[in-house]
Amino acid sequence: MSTTVNKRGSESKYVSLFADSRPDVDVTFKDPLLSRPTSHYMVGVDNLTVSSQALSMIEPIITKNHTDLIRVVRKPIADAAAGQHRGLATYDNATAANPAGDPTTDTFETNILNHSIPWTSIRQDLTQAFISSDTVINNIGQLMEELQTVASIVNKAMSTGQIATRGSTGANNVAGTFHAYTPAAGEGALAIRDHLQFRLGRAGQLLIEGTKAFWSVCAIEIPTTQNQFGFYTSKKEFVGPFESTTGRRFLTVDPSDETFSFSNMVVSRTNMATSETPQLLVVQTVFHDSADPVNNPISTVLQGAPPAVGNTFYSGAHAASAEKVVVALRGNIIHGLDRRVAVELGTSLPIKNSPMIAHQKEFPDFVIGRWIWKTPNHYRVNDKGEQSTYGMETSAVREYQVADSRVVFHELMPQSKVQTLRIKIFARVRTFDAATETYNVRSIELPTDATDWWHGRLHFVSKD
Repeated sequence: MSTTVNKRGSESKYVSLFADSRPDVDVTFKDPLLSRPTSHYMVGVDNLTVSSQALSMIEPIITKNHTDLIRVVRKPIADAAAGQHRGLATYDNATAANPAGDPTTDTFETNILNHSIPWTSIRQDLTQAFISSDTVINNIGQLMEELQTVASIVNKAMSTGQIATRGSTGANNVAGTFHAYTPAAGEGALAIRDHLQFRLGRAGQLLIEGTKAFWSVCAIEIPTTQNQFGFYTSKKEFVGPFESTTGRRFLTVDPSDETFSFSNMVVSRTNMATSETPQLLVVQTVFHDSADPVNNPISTVLQGAPPAVGNTFYSGAHAASAEKVVVALRGNIIHGLDRRVAVELGTSLPIKNSPMIAHQKEFPDFVIGRWIWKTPNHYRVNDKGEQSTYGMETSAVREYQVADSRVVFHELMPQSKVQTLRIKIFARVRTFDAATETYNVRSIELPTDATDWWHGRLHFVSKD
């Protein structure tokens, strides 16, 4: 049996620091911190406690026309009246056997320029029905609350008759481009019908439950490819013949047969990112690629005929308008939308074998500790698989390094004395490259607001 004891002359020092509403701390010592050159010591993080509410799980997007995480918009109709255009019956020259049409005479860009309506017009009457991507969202429960707020805005607008018949606002201004919803006799400000609800599924998928009236006059818009991956997964289905150009920005449902599509309302990514007046293309019938297009053609329809006369779905007086259609999105939003990966602590100490360059950016501080960002979520059901509920951590204080945690010590390169010291906390987050549709990671300063704080303690031990 052998034992290890502290040798005579060994040193052990602690530096404890507290930062309030900022990610870094600069410390100046009256006397040198260490009695010998730094190469005689090792350093580790003995404690790290963070109270932070400023780091959102959602990536803020500042690109033009892409700033929202999710929106509810008006759903145009696609037909022609008296020779005037409201949309396309199909993509020009497209058939079940040739979904993309004839590329020599017909292109998506030509269609969207010549047969479109202004994108801004689809937000009529629902200008507040969105979640901005710069809203700080700390957990999945807060996201669900934000979604329910959007649903309440839509429900009020529909029940109080604010969803009106409108034309588009531009060159293709045709009366009736957007159909109205007429509330039932019992609907109103004091009796709002739940036309739209959001629920969280057991696999973390978002369930969108809407009445047939809602799906007749509204659509769901998710502007960025990154968030489409989070809500819909990276698998691309029902996107039509122009996948790389249009993405999956709009989700529509045909209330007559309850099928959904990502291709009956489309925009050009380039047009949306660069134009001051982007255009939207609405198509009634879209053909999709099929292994057997002749005998088994695949198509999606924007709006099928209601089962009875009199605009059944557009009038709350008809029972069919209140029937529910649930769309279960394919993505796990708990996994796919959260960009937070880890918390890192850096220091200006000359850490041995630590690079000065990380993630193609120069950092003056060395990272000496990294802790995975944990977001405990729980989904519970009873013994029959019923009465499902979910829960999440709401604590504002996280302890990443505590007394019983293993401390990783780093050797230091030679430095005659330590008179000043900078300690800085970082967050490692996932990033998304829309051009290649791939993820990467980068380190950023941990965002802080006035109420945030963090505490760290460094432990110096001599090598002898």
